[in-house]
Amino acid sequence: MWVADQLAGIPVHNTGISVRLPEPFDHAHLSDAIDLVSARHRMLRSYCAFDDEFELVLRDTGRGPVLERSSGLPADVPSVELSRRPAWWVGVVAEPHPRLLAVFHHALVDPWSLRLVIEEIRLAHQSRAEGAPFPELPAPGDYREHAELMRARSADPDPDSLAYWRRVLASVPQLPSGVSDMLRSNPAGAGGVVRRDLSHTWSRLRRLAMQRRVTPFAILLTASARAVHEGLGVADFLAVMPVVSRETESVDRTVGCFTDLAVVRLGGADLPVEQQIEETFTSLADSLHHHIPYQALLDRCDPTRGSGTPNGHDLVAVTLYPSQGSPSVSPCWEVEPLDLPAVSHAVELGFQHDSESLTMVLHHGRGVTATVAHAIADAITRLLEDLGASAD
Repeated sequence: MWVADQLAGIPVHNTGISVRLPEPFDHAHLSDAIDLVSARHRMLRSYCAFDDEFELVLRDTGRGPVLERSSGLPADVPSVELSRRPAWWVGVVAEPHPRLLAVFHHALVDPWSLRLVIEEIRLAHQSRAEGAPFPELPAPGDYREHAELMRARSADPDPDSLAYWRRVLASVPQLPSGVSDMLRSNPAGAGGVVRRDLSHTWSRLRRLAMQRRVTPFAILLTASARAVHEGLGVADFLAVMPVVSRETESVDRTVGCFTDLAVVRLGGADLPVEQQIEETFTSLADSLHHHIPYQALLDRCDPTRGSGTPNGHDLVAVTLYPSQGSPSVSPCWEVEPLDLPAVSHAVELGFQHDSESLTMVLHHGRGVTATVAHAIADAITRLLEDLGASAD
């Protein structure tokens, strides 16, 4: 991720959230709460630096970020580099309702961690407001155990997984020259954001998934692939998907990036959509079964292949994640995403859902025009509506 930030020229692996705060609001109480939670979690005090042997390492600053006052305007919400001390930012907006804004680098937190951080800030803030001590919580685990596990997998990959990924990567065709030319200007950076509410078809899509014996995500992924084919003219490419991978109970209360990647070959645009759904589901299952041996594959990656644009950025990223709202009836402490249009892919698709709602958020880099981005979003919407109708 640090390398991607340097290549892009701006930090692209950022995630931002906005949290409604209770009224009346006390700045000092919230600042104390952030300090308390940062003291519990090493990753919230960390930044990235080189050691004496030029190895990239995480260093502990000893404290969390200073709570700033913000207007909430995009120009007043900074991007976060891994070299920032620490690698996240927090600000508070007073009007019209008090809100906590936070921007994290992905290398520090995964979606699970975001909810954990906000819940602990809420508890600490409530304790300070009531003049009570911070409640006792289970001690967080040691993130270094997870880091060592991932390092071991990368250094000594499973032979079957290595053979699988070599086969997948070797057979992906090059991007069409027209697409390469369009993206050559660098897809990372401030592009734009497109949103679509798909709640009206969500229950039908889940019913279709049960009928086809696939996951709802396989259907969303297939629609995304067909729409990218329509919008960008790319019929065969790789899509990356972050997968939260907390493999032991000891890390359930630990803030960190416990995210692995699933990489799926998305082809078959000329197939009937039902057959493409089944092939996508199979490819996704195969990807999740084979851990990616990052280090062993680095020397084999060709940035001119279909898995990347000419400057090495991935073409498409797709994510399915649960809504992050608080279970409380009050709107206070509900979490909403901040639109941060600096992206590391040509197209980043996020599908946010709960039992009743589904929202698509499409971020596009500046190498993809707003017209193309809206066309892709419209195509996904149309395809999902047609697929949902087929479940009736």
